[in-house]
Amino acid sequence: MSDSLDSGLASSDAMKLNAASKSFLLESAKWAKFLAVVGFVMIGLMILVMLIGASFASGAGLAMGPALFMVVIMAAIYFFPAYFLFLFATNVKEGLVAEDLEKVTLGFQNLKRMFLYIGVLTIILLSIYLLIFLVGGAAGMLAGFG
Repeated sequence: MSDSLDSGLASSDAMKLNAASKSFLLESAKWAKFLAVVGFVMIGLMILVMLIGASFASGAGLAMGPALFMVVIMAAIYFFPAYFLFLFATNVKEGLVAEDLEKVTLGFQNLKRMFLYIGVLTIILLSIYLLIFLVGGAAGMLAGFG
């Protein structure tokens, strides 16, 4: 079934968007850019708060290395969806304004990348949750027999 859909899409390169579809895409691009910028700001705030906390902790003689490492990892994980969303918004808006199909296509490619990234991340997290559940259940059963 997938092959027939792919071949049908490949044969119709000249799909046209009506005014309402262009308007919806432009509005979606504006919201996507807003969400991407908010994501960038939140990443920056996360790092800033952690750096301020680390400076206070070092003054108190506390080790903040592992916590700093975790915040950097979290910021890196959150960066890519925001970045792909920003690229989607920018390319779709520029492509629709200039009526450049290649820009619009590039925008949708970045939207696909964002959803793929979030989907893979979701699968990884669900797998970790399942593993924790299974290990916790096994540990609970073993503790009950001990």
